Amino acid sequence: MDFDAKRLTGATMPASARLLLLILVAIVASTSGFAEEAESANQVQETTDEVSTSQASTTTTSSLVLDTTDISNSSSKYSSSVNLTTVTDSKNTSDETKSYDGTLGLGIGYRINETYKAGFSASIRKNLSNSYEESLANSSVSLGHRAIKLNNNLSASPKMVVTFPTNRKSREIDYLNGALTLATSFASEVYPKLSLTFTPLVTAYFNEYTTNRNNEVNQQYSASESLSLGYSISDKFSVSAGVSFTQSWSYLGTKRDDQYGTDLSTNYLLDKKSSLTAGISTGGQIYRSQRGPDSAIEIYDPASTSFYLTYGISL
Repeated sequence: MDFDAKRLTGATMPASARLLLLILVAIVASTSGFAEEAESANQVQETTDEVSTSQASTTTTSSLVLDTTDISNSSSKYSSSVNLTTVTDSKNTSDETKSYDGTLGLGIGYRINETYKAGFSASIRKNLSNSYEESLANSSVSLGHRAIKLNNNLSASPKMVVTFPTNRKSREIDYLNGALTLATSFASEVYPKLSLTFTPLVTAYFNEYTTNRNNEVNQQYSASESLSLGYSISDKFSVSAGVSFTQSWSYLGTKRDDQYGTDLSTNYLLDKKSSLTAGISTGGQIYRSQRGPDSAIEIYDPASTSFYLTYGISL
């Protein structure tokens, strides 16, 4: 090989981890092989996508448009949703380097029983300003547990997600074989019409090599925590604000720079099955080297802020 890449051995990917991954895939396959959702406020963000940090926070929030696969409320065993998102950066419209992207997302859900639900999600993105290139994001299957009521005002929703490298960059550059995410969302109604959601998650990545084709060490583990506050102004109109923090480690055990994401959005329900969401998201490193120990968390940063508009519909 013409690059310095070490093939992973059983010591790097334990047999127990491989067995767990196979069991999870078998569980989903045995329940019709498909499932899940345009991810809601109780969901984990997609792992191992090829988007940038700032766009990742946009993807997370824009997929919060419709919760079409809620285990306790859905009357049908099957559910599906589609969302169409347009994203642009904060550069002036006269700037030739200004970017526009469009993303089409699909979610399919299957209720296994009153407790568990399986899911499948996939999306494709197209550049609308320069290269006009189309790219398929990594796909995922998931197994979610219905909300567990911890007390009168707090519930927990556990979930497991298996990610597959359907994105070309993940396969050919990072040599990703898959990823496993464990997450739990804790939701509480702080005051009438005001809700708070906290979601911690951990992800393990399984790569064929410790380094990618560009001779960079691949990511092996990541952990993140996200906090979202939502307020229902009316039955149709709501606003939300969220922040997330992510830590990650390479196959050499080196901790990478901590990342953050912020998001402000408004959501309007057009009818019972469709909604429109507009928002602004920003992301990047929590600490910037030139600023020393000072944090660099910004709600708006011309270098990393994105604006998005999403139309979501349940089918």
